[in-house]
Amino acid sequence: MVVSPRGSGTSETSEGTPGVWSSSSVARQRIGLDPERAYLALGASALRVEILTFVLTNASSSTAEIMTQFAITRNGALDHLRLLQRNGLVSAERRTHPRGSGPITYWSAEEGDVAVVLYDLIDYILGLGAG
Repeated sequence: MVVSPRGSGTSETSEGTPGVWSSSSVARQRIGLDPERAYLALGASALRVEILTFVLTNASSSTAEIMTQFAITRNGALDHLRLLQRNGLVSAERRTHPRGSGPITYWSAEEGDVAVVLYDLIDYILGLGAG
């Protein structure tokens, strides 16, 4: 069972089984949350959130794949990825290119790690951690 960010118990998936708390299933239903509005309100980059989502759903994504997916430069991709890495949201693994022509960096993220960071943010904003 996973404790909800408000500490009120566990969440349930659509099948009625315990699962991870989902903003889409709670906040959006209550207040019609627009993710873009939430990003802007917190000063977060919508592109960075989309990159994080892509890495979460496409394990071991190379920098080149991310560049292609979002039509951004290598430096642009690396700026976002390194910031996410510094904050514990993604990790990097350098591997030798299959043809031996140099290293390739593959990026991955774990849902649990992202959830911890987001729960910490929620606790901080709502003052739940100061008790």
